[in-house]
Amino acid sequence: MEYFMIGERKFVPEPPKQYWRVNHDTTLWRPNLPEVFPFEPNSFAFLTRGYQFLSKEINPTMTNQKWRSLYANDTAFTNGQGFNKFGDPRADFVNGLNLTSPLPKQEALVCGGAILLEKKVENGYLYPYYIDATKPVPSKEYVLANPHLYFDAVTVDGGAGGSIIIRRFPQGDGERVKVLFLAKEEIRIPLNKLTKLPLNSVFPSPYQYP
Repeated sequence: MEYFMIGERKFVPEPPKQYWRVNHDTTLWRPNLPEVFPFEPNSFAFLTRGYQFLSKEINPTMTNQKWRSLYANDTAFTNGQGFNKFGDPRADFVNGLNLTSPLPKQEALVCGGAILLEKKVENGYLYPYYIDATKPVPSKEYVLANPHLYFDAVTVDGGAGGSIIIRRFPQGDGERVKVLFLAKEEIRIPLNKLTKLPLNSVFPSPYQYP
């Protein structure tokens, strides 16, 4: 193994990090709908008080009510485990509501255009790094410095001449809407949904199609 010396100390350089990009859907047009790709196994992580506030902190221009609507019961990110479900309140610490109720949950998924960092590749699947929801909450600064730990919430829409346009979620009022890449256990996604990025390359915009 190659190494280099600094004084009398031996250092082994870290291998370059391998990133992958989640492909936008080129075969199924979903106008005005979230373009989400679930992971295997299907898994939900608790949005604890700390993760709720972290989610809000990485979206500083979003109002508290718009943030709540992003994690409503009928949205793609919670799939029945979020806010506003009749008869099933969930603790909303950002808005100070139902604080003794069960926690909302977020599904392990991403949108097209997301950047993933390879942990390993095995049997046709990528196992990415993610924010481990069972561990202490990382800082906003750490998450934003690591683009594989969050992704842009996007929808697919049609443009002039039948073109496809990737749009931002309405909760952002024109600004980017960032969602934590959160999971509670090891997850995987088929390689055929991804593009392997050249080492040390500039990340493509999540709004670049395809």
